Amino acid sequence: MSKRKCIFNDNLKKKYSFLRITYDDSNVRCNKCNATFSVAAGGDNDIENHFKTKKHKVAANVSLQASIISDFLNRRETRFESIDDGSCVGVPFNSKNH
Repeated sequence: MSKRKCIFNDNLKKKYSFLRITYDDSNVRCNKCNATFSVAAGGDNDIENHFKTKKHKVAANVSLQASIISDFLNRRETRFESIDDGSCVGVPFNSKNH
């Protein structure tokens, strides 16, 4: 008796939003590590096994570091403090006037 083939269904799509169907509904591509693999034999278990691969772990770590750096660079905080006369502490030295 043959086992039915698992597919990447709507429940898995919601749970793993970074996976996309490739050429059929039992093969997916991971957007984090760009790996393509089948979910035909084990469905959710195949996805969990993919998470344990070295390629996915490295890509997930790089992705996390990139988002941390991006968040740091996109901060809108200023480190200048206003002085009573309206000038700012920390403004670059203006060489024209000196």
